[in-house]
Amino acid sequence: MRKCWQIILVVAGLLVSVTRADTLPPIQTVFIILMENYPWSSIKGSTNAPYINDVLLPMGVHCEQYYNPSNYNCSLLGYLWLEAGTAFGISTFDPHCDDPPSVNHQSTTNHLVSQLDRAGISWKTYQEGGLSDRMLFTDLGNYAVRHNAFVYFDDVTGTNDQFYPYGVAHVRPYSELAGDLASNTVARYNFITPDLCHDMHDSCAPTNNAIRLRPTRITARFSLPGMTLILRRLSPSE
Repeated sequence: MRKCWQIILVVAGLLVSVTRADTLPPIQTVFIILMENYPWSSIKGSTNAPYINDVLLPMGVHCEQYYNPSNYNCSLLGYLWLEAGTAFGISTFDPHCDDPPSVNHQSTTNHLVSQLDRAGISWKTYQEGGLSDRMLFTDLGNYAVRHNAFVYFDDVTGTNDQFYPYGVAHVRPYSELAGDLASNTVARYNFITPDLCHDMHDSCAPTNNAIRLRPTRITARFSLPGMTLILRRLSPSE
């Protein structure tokens, strides 16, 4: 089954710098911005998504033939899969499939950011609506913990410790991204989760149009050498 090969191959480029003369330079910095709920057919060419179509797509290449794993209609399952390649046996039909880390935390160290850590590659996630002094393990405002897979792993959180230093250092509020970009201190692997009003999940004021509420202010600032930007969607239909 074809899945999110684009992300997998880009991250592999961080772990193993093997290139040919006819390829692009080695990838140095990766940003993943995760959007939700709308299939590519609703985005491509849509007048409701002018920034994606008119600015992002002409800047690089994109994939149209990758798909989510089947039966991953609960948000958390897709986020866990992106980080660990599995949903750990949690089923969409489980009434607790979107429950917080207190229920669904995982003890494995076999997931991407731990592998990056062991390889000496820096990582950070920026969560819109997150706090600077702690990790959030429950929803707060438009922040949805089910969209933050990193806090479901015990090695990141010290097993559900909101103030665990390692986790707090890596799970940061989105409001810090602009400063890190300006000072060129971003990690090599960066996972950005907009809140429910900016990830196409909800239709919020003032536009009341989920597709139009996108994180354009994030992508407009990217200009790092060797950078790869991935605008990834989780859609139940794809």
